[in-house]
Amino acid sequence: MIGGFIGPIIRKITPRAALLGHPRGVSVAFIAMRPALEMFMTPVIGIVCFSVIPRELVRRRPLLPRPPCRLVPIGVGTAIAWGSTALGFNFGGLSRPAS
Repeated sequence: MIGGFIGPIIRKITPRAALLGHPRGVSVAFIAMRPALEMFMTPVIGIVCFSVIPRELVRRRPLLPRPPCRLVPIGVGTAIAWGSTALGFNFGGLSRPAS
């Protein structure tokens, strides 16, 4: 209840950027938490792809001659998911049609 009376005073005193910083930080945290959760739900694919990203960003000689550094981990993860499904391990949660 008191916040309703004090709120307008605080808004006049505090810079606008300071008032908007907290909601932005919370939204970035929530946006980043879901991919991190998915990475740990399928660690065979997630950890391998996550280890390729720093390598691509730091290495002077990339794996391929000028691909975007985010394209290589996507290809590696896709290859692991398809390969594991073809071999019957099903790491990526893909499904094959019943034969």
